[in-house]
Amino acid sequence: MRIGPGLRTRRTLGGRTLDAGERVDVATALRCYTVGSAHAAHAERSRGLIAPGYLADFTVLDRDPTRVPADELPGIDVLATAVGGRAVHDLGVLA
Repeated sequence: MRIGPGLRTRRTLGGRTLDAGERVDVATALRCYTVGSAHAAHAERSRGLIAPGYLADFTVLDRDPTRVPADELPGIDVLATAVGGRAVHDLGVLA
C-alpha cells in the first residue's frame, strides 16, 4: 500500500529523506487522502467521510495504519474497496 509513507517519513522511494521537518502523523496523512481529496474534487459534501448522506466509498486494510511503524505502511495490504457502496475489489472480507 502506498498510502502515507512519503508524508509520514518524507523518504523517497530511493531512500532519500526530504525536509524531515515537514513530516506529518498518520492521522493527518489519512485525512489528506480522504477529506483532502474530496475537497480537492469539490465533493466534500458527499465524499471523504463515512457519515449519513455520504457515498459509501471505503477501503478495508489488513492492518490499522495508525498502529504500525511508518516503515511498515507500504506493506499494508488492501483487502477490499467499495465505491458508492458497491464492492469493486474484495478478497472475501465483505459479506
